[in-house]
Amino acid sequence: MLVESFECNSNNCYECTTNTIICTDNNLDQIPMVSPFVIHLNLSHNVIRELKQKQFAHLPILNNLDLSYNHIKTIPDRVFAGLGSLKKLFLNHNQITVIDRYGFRNLHELEELHLHSNFLGLHFDGNIFKELFHLKYLSILPLKNDYNNVKSLQNDIEYICDRKSLVIKNNEESLVFCKKLKIHDNINYSHGNFHETQSIKIQNNDDADVIVKQQQQHMKLPISTNIQQSSRFIHPNKMNLAEIIKYGSTPMLTKVPESIYRIKLGSKLILSCEAEGNPKPTVKWIRYGRTFSFNSTITIEKATPENDGFYECVARNRNGKASKEVRIIIVGSISPDSNLNDHRDLLENIIEASKYSKKIELGDLITLNTTDVLKFFDLTRLLIAYSDNRTQFDAVIFKTSNHSLTATQATVMGNYTGCVGGARFEAYDCSHEDEQSGYYSITGICNNKKHPEWGASVSPFLRLLPPNYEDGLVKPIGWFDNDWWTNGSTISNFRQRPNSRKVTQELLSNNRNLLEGDITDCERTCQNVEPCYSILQTDVSNKCIEFKRSAEYCGSGYTSVVFGQLIQREQVNLITSFIDGSQIYGNTLEVSNYLRHPSIQNNSLLNSTIIANRTYLPYNNNQLLLSMDCQPEPESYQECFLAGDHRANEQLGLLVFHNLWLRNHNLLARKLQILRPDWSNEKIFNEARKIVAAQLQIITYRDWLPSIVGSKGMRMLGVYNGYNETVNPSISNVFATAAMRFGHTLVNKNLIRKLANFHRNKKPKNDPMNKETRIHRAFFKPDLLSKTNVLDSVLLGLAMTPLKKALPEQAITDELTERLFKLSRYTPLDLASINIQRGRDHALPDYNQWRKFCGLKMANNFDDDLKYEIKNRNIREKLKKLYGHPNNVDLYVAGIMENSDHDAMVGPTFRCLIVDQFRRLRDGDRFFYLNRGVFTDEQLKQLENTTTLSALICQNSDNIKTFLNGSFQLPNNYHSWIRCDKFQQIDLSKW
Repeated sequence: MLVESFECNSNNCYECTTNTIICTDNNLDQIPMVSPFVIHLNLSHNVIRELKQKQFAHLPILNNLDLSYNHIKTIPDRVFAGLGSLKKLFLNHNQITVIDRYGFRNLHELEELHLHSNFLGLHFDGNIFKELFHLKYLSILPLKNDYNNVKSLQNDIEYICDRKSLVIKNNEESLVFCKKLKIHDNINYSHGNFHETQSIKIQNNDDADVIVKQQQQHMKLPISTNIQQSSRFIHPNKMNLAEIIKYGSTPMLTKVPESIYRIKLGSKLILSCEAEGNPKPTVKWIRYGRTFSFNSTITIEKATPENDGFYECVARNRNGKASKEVRIIIVGSISPDSNLNDHRDLLENIIEASKYSKKIELGDLITLNTTDVLKFFDLTRLLIAYSDNRTQFDAVIFKTSNHSLTATQATVMGNYTGCVGGARFEAYDCSHEDEQSGYYSITGICNNKKHPEWGASVSPFLRLLPPNYEDGLVKPIGWFDNDWWTNGSTISNFRQRPNSRKVTQELLSNNRNLLEGDITDCERTCQNVEPCYSILQTDVSNKCIEFKRSAEYCGSGYTSVVFGQLIQREQVNLITSFIDGSQIYGNTLEVSNYLRHPSIQNNSLLNSTIIANRTYLPYNNNQLLLSMDCQPEPESYQECFLAGDHRANEQLGLLVFHNLWLRNHNLLARKLQILRPDWSNEKIFNEARKIVAAQLQIITYRDWLPSIVGSKGMRMLGVYNGYNETVNPSISNVFATAAMRFGHTLVNKNLIRKLANFHRNKKPKNDPMNKETRIHRAFFKPDLLSKTNVLDSVLLGLAMTPLKKALPEQAITDELTERLFKLSRYTPLDLASINIQRGRDHALPDYNQWRKFCGLKMANNFDDDLKYEIKNRNIREKLKKLYGHPNNVDLYVAGIMENSDHDAMVGPTFRCLIVDQFRRLRDGDRFFYLNRGVFTDEQLKQLENTTTLSALICQNSDNIKTFLNGSFQLPNNYHSWIRCDKFQQIDLSKW
């Protein structure tokens, strides 16, 4: 019976509903065309003979497919394309003799596969299962024939059996009865009926060392690789050897070098690295993220300082990889001469003046010869004299003649002195074109080919105005003359209780958290000793809030001496400046590779963990590589999640957003895998990352930024006229340290969860997520995320909770000033005090200087000159009492006190600085989504028409069915909500 258009009810099927069709024993000889909404489709016990490619492509939500007891003979390539949700597939009791190599391609979610009772013996290839990443149960035996043609068996297979069933026969062979055989990963192979007792005959050989002790409950039996010596599957009373599946193994390093080598200048070093696996892995050496050698052995004939550094041996095959990192340290053999000895004390003063006061021996300066070091003595004398007198200088104090260090010398000196970055961009060649040239580099380097450091990670923040250090060089305001400057804690205590902003959601604040922020820590001391610059609590005796100074850029401050110049201290930005998703993917190649799925097949995906059938961020199992900021309560330990941003575990709302974007990347990558099977994993990963970056940019510029700076700010931003290579997109120091921190004033004291019916989630009183959770109780609580419905209820709560209204007189909630990280610290932090102290640490000029920068009148008093920007007279009086004169006011304090326009969140000064930053991020980004050539017109149309935060939440939440039509606006009635299936999804066929 040929079925073209299938009417379920008219064909005497057992069950016909929207989601379930059971049509067995109905003489069907072809697959019928059924509704795309079917979840369960049972067509067993018919006479279906043929399956065609992509025959099920119209069934995206099909979960169970039963084709057992038919007459199917062949499984062609990609026959199940489109079944991305399929969990169970029954093909048993057919006449299958051939399964094409890609017969089970695209079944990424398949968990059960039943193939027993078919004719697979002569044409069986174990590789057909390698893309079934979630397979848990596979049934193959019994077969309908008895072909004993298998020649080899992979040696990584284990049989785990109950020791009570072990029978010894004449000391020659063992007979073991098993119900399950665990062979590969998490797949349980069952032979025949799952509950039927099976037996395995283990023939004795040199490898079969079977020792059964009385206390053992189970045993492991090693299997040889030769079929004549290996085990035979025996079905009692049925048949002999039927089939053994061949499975490959991941690489294993069999010969590895030591972790650290210390070799002298000019000496020889040979490093060898060998590996085994099936198939045989390829071995290569990697340095600085690039292939250094394709040979398993590398030789350094005569060691030079340039050989100093990290090398990684990587072995790969299609099943995975193994690697070993090696550190080579070049030890100098140059003996200091008498002139150098004469200046030993002076040279040690250079080291002592470094940021972290690290002491090293003179002989450790391995890359500096006598002449190099003596060039800097005059500079050192000046530096010491300067430090003693604290003479005021301009931004760049002076430069000597061209005395500079090589990149290698700068790196070594930077390691000794504790500074970060420096000299690494000077010789970088951006002219090469390779597979990565069309995408953001992970580090952001070479976005601008003429200025490769612009916007790159581990580069200095951009100064819009010269810094204001107390000593003119490195020491922040209040370091020496602390009594002269108003304590940040005193200023923080100046506030009133907040109200709510009725029109905007908490989603807006959490979206800002995804773009910005840093957390610091320091040993608890109330003295200003590098790197600590702690804040004395004025209302608590002998207690202070710990504060660690930001890392300085190597070649600035005291360490600028070793670079042949004297420059004021600059802070280093460890992440990329661009809106490129670095908070998702990391900002170094090493971190990015670690965040990706480890298997070859899934390397285009981000790594994840499955909890209760839901996808979450992976747990952080490599603290040495990725130091996630997670500060659990003293009496308990909470395992932390891993993300590209070390702050991801900081608070629950931010953690939810990180999970959404991880799921979004993997959703895009899986779709691209299906649509573009010819693309490499690397291309799929980078293309998905490129789409994610564009989505972030669209949400930021079209939806989020107008809510922050208002219509006036958007007019200041202006229209986009394409990429401008003369624009520096680097994050400005003032933006990161003050302006972008306006968001702290928008945070409510409670984190509210909502159920799908829009009511508050009611829980027992002792539940940590009861109704309204105080914000300080939601910090560093990663374990809460994986609880049932938490992700969805947090998202709905954020969408339906108004932001705290950012009124000047109602500053920051006491949850952030009195209880920040209270549960994880002995002394809670005060976010307002920290923001003030951070501005002083970064030497931001006073509020008046920024008013001038933004075109506002400089204020000479707090009354007439500030009354238009800070309208509340009581606030101006308090500022006068705290600071005395406008020239002393911290930018952050005055910035959050300014009144905003009715459609904005910030006042004129912060608006000016935020607009400046986002204009430069847009115009100076070669890969900005609107730049010509980044996307085709059709791709751009898809991105602009389908990208909203609401749509992304619908597609990547656990089970949200309805969401807001406008991402950052509070719902005013029921009609503000629309069904998730109404949001248009991106059509990736345009890629």
